[in-house]
Amino acid sequence: MSRHNPTSLRDRCLIAAIVLAVLAAGPGLAGAGHGPFATVLTIDAESLKLLIDEGRAPLPIDLRPAAEYRTGRLPAARSIPLDEMERRLGEIPRDRMVVLYCACPVPAVTPVYQLLRRHGYADVFVLEDGLGAWRARGYPLER
Repeated sequence: MSRHNPTSLRDRCLIAAIVLAVLAAGPGLAGAGHGPFATVLTIDAESLKLLIDEGRAPLPIDLRPAAEYRTGRLPAARSIPLDEMERRLGEIPRDRMVVLYCACPVPAVTPVYQLLRRHGYADVFVLEDGLGAWRARGYPLER
């Protein structure tokens, strides 16, 4: 029995290239405890912007409180505050690349990253340096 995968071969190759670049970069990986989910895969703002510009937009998940989300967010971001993630996990599609971000360091996002991985989400990344990195480059925000 075959299973339809909506991600094209080109998309998978692009994602694989980004993952390999992240792995090769070294600092792009943040140690996050122990066990099978100890490594957190990150993506830098430039790579994320490239994906968006090429129409391969992953789903950004804004982990900040709703009031902060309303002040400005990544394009097409969905608001799921950190303290609501476990309850709202079902709102995140499993067939898209997911990029978690907030205005906090990677270790603060690590528990959410690990939660998604434990629940079978395969393409999960954390935005390096969060929303600050996006803003520092002058990339667009939605309001």
